Amino acid sequence: MSSSLDRQRVAANDPAVVKKFCMVVQRTVYKNKISPQNIWNMDEKGYMLGQAAKCKVLYRVGCRNPHLKQDGNREIVTDIEIVSAAGHILPPYIIYKGRSHLMGWHAGVKGDEDA
Repeated sequence: MSSSLDRQRVAANDPAVVKKFCMVVQRTVYKNKISPQNIWNMDEKGYMLGQAAKCKVLYRVGCRNPHLKQDGNREIVTDIEIVSAAGHILPPYIIYKGRSHLMGWHAGVKGDEDA
């Protein structure tokens, strides 16, 4: 199954564009003597809560096409991961809608004992 990509994403995945970007980064790192522990990459991913996943449904010929139901909740939770070129990893950041934070929400998460 194929899904569409934005034009900018298609252009960014062009091997020539990626190679040029990597060469610029490599020159900048070399020229400025940037050490690996000072090079960081951050990525984020959003998850829509209550959203039905894409799936294939088998049903009897002649029956109406079944639809997945969802609760209508469109809240999004975002997680952020950060890693250095030297291999250092920061704890993930979880961002969600809320007015307050309860201590027990993340029990057992390393580093949470200071929260």
